[in-house]
Amino acid sequence: MGSTDNCSISNITVAPNSFDCGDIGEHEVLINVYDGSGNISYCNAFVTIIDTITELYYAQDIDLILDGTGNIVLDPEDIYTGSGGCGGNVDASLEVIPNTFDCGDLGINEVQLIVTDNTIGESDTCSAFVTVTDTINHYVLYWIKLFIWMKMERVYNI
Repeated sequence: MGSTDNCSISNITVAPNSFDCGDIGEHEVLINVYDGSGNISYCNAFVTIIDTITELYYAQDIDLILDGTGNIVLDPEDIYTGSGGCGGNVDASLEVIPNTFDCGDLGINEVQLIVTDNTIGESDTCSAFVTVTDTINHYVLYWIKLFIWMKMERVYNI
């Protein structure tokens, strides 16, 4: 393929000649070939734009407060902030590991966000930090059974 002329080729133009992520797929373009004598020849061609760049996925850190039972479940949507590359915000399945926290997880915890691009089936992982706090005042009630064995001639003060 290519262009030839019995005179020299002075210029070749293609329209459109610029594509971005919104143009993935097949597109018709017009090719104009100019020779040194001022003659023009043109033809139509098809170009296929493909995305070969691996997506970049992003997660944000988050603070979680334990509920009244001392537990909390992290929804992956709460830390997923989207993706870069041609996918933009792709049709993705999200999973976060771990996703449940309790009193034993107070403080900063690292989690892994697994993002699967449902269009092409590729997965990638990114990290975020979850700070788990407990803001509920807990009360401990003790039931004490007090048994006093009394002997007849003694006084006991409680």
